[in-house]
Amino acid sequence: REGENHPDPIVESQSLAGVTPPDVTYKHHLSAEVKAKKLSNAQLETVLYSMMRFNQELPSGERAGFFLGDGAGVGKGRQIAAIIKEFWATGGRRVLWVSTSRDLAYDARRDLDDIGCSNVAVHPKNKDSPPTGNLDKHYKDGVLFITYSLLTVKGKSPAGGGRGRGKKKGRQHSDEDFEAEEPDPFKPAKGPGSRQANRAMSAARKEADRQQRIDSLSAQGSRLNQIKEWLQGPKRKGEDALIIFDECHRAKNLLDANGGCTMTGLAVDILQTLLPKARVLYSSATGASEPQNMMYMRRVGSYGFADMKEMITSLNKSGLGGVEMFAMGLKATGAYLCRTLSYRDAEFRLETIDIDPAFKILYDRSTQFWSLLLSVLRNLPRGENGGRDPRKGLFWAAHQRFYKGLLIAAKVNPCVKF
Repeated sequence: REGENHPDPIVESQSLAGVTPPDVTYKHHLSAEVKAKKLSNAQLETVLYSMMRFNQELPSGERAGFFLGDGAGVGKGRQIAAIIKEFWATGGRRVLWVSTSRDLAYDARRDLDDIGCSNVAVHPKNKDSPPTGNLDKHYKDGVLFITYSLLTVKGKSPAGGGRGRGKKKGRQHSDEDFEAEEPDPFKPAKGPGSRQANRAMSAARKEADRQQRIDSLSAQGSRLNQIKEWLQGPKRKGEDALIIFDECHRAKNLLDANGGCTMTGLAVDILQTLLPKARVLYSSATGASEPQNMMYMRRVGSYGFADMKEMITSLNKSGLGGVEMFAMGLKATGAYLCRTLSYRDAEFRLETIDIDPAFKILYDRSTQFWSLLLSVLRNLPRGENGGRDPRKGLFWAAHQRFYKGLLIAAKVNPCVKF
């Protein structure tokens, strides 16, 4: 292996450790950084396999992507910076780094500086949002660092409309207008076979809502469209762009159990569709916790299935073992790495501690408060439709969170003394 060992022992799960990844065929440009010990051999491995994947094409015609699933302590930020440096060395000049908070832009700048990328600009500076309009006028090259929430800012749809919530009043309708209106296509059916019909209408309603969201996200003036045009570059092809979805589990609800979707999941999926030749890196320590949460990872490949939806459906039927086999397959194809810090030499023990008298008083008073609150809840009038009262669920959820925090707080000082 090239490079020094990682400063701390890192390990893989037993199943992944038994899988041999493909032979490395990529020649990197990071010899100076490896020699200066700015990258460990494990971190360099991520750079090599990600660049190998970016040189491959999926059956759909899209460029293949890479999934970095390392846990805390392995250095995902340093690895992302190293991938950007390697991408820069191969001629790439435009990078989109999507994360959860603008505050993390300072960490991105630090990681780039540490790896020797001080010449690569991070836009926008400070905590400002990118300007509206043509970004080419403001940022020629560099890393555009944005949040997932910015990615979902909508534009004006070509039809221009909505539901008439503007200030201008529409014309008054006559009785004839109402009689001529078409029936609601999503109105619940009644009678024999209504259950199947209503189920189909519910699916149609969700699909219509999904399409409306897609139109608003990709419309002219939307942030998604603005960023897409910047990533396409002067040639408007987008082949020399790198997209990094950091903490990508934020997009996990592209398709939830009820068939709905979130704006974040849709935005991530649409951006990959609009730029089929862009390089895509997914980074998250919890990205593959459930099959449903991987729907947006279209660039890892669907491996013989028609699309990601069909593959996820099959994985859901296979249970946890199916997900584990899928992760092993991803590593075997060079599309996935997942390491974490070793617990070697770590010690675990249980200690019985004495609770501080002040916490005992606080606990007794809190029980009186929650008992009073429960009495008030029980005496509130019930809803007209009867059935289960949702307020009780909210009450007991808040009750559980409160005592969890209180009990943890009671143990902090004794834990520090140990």
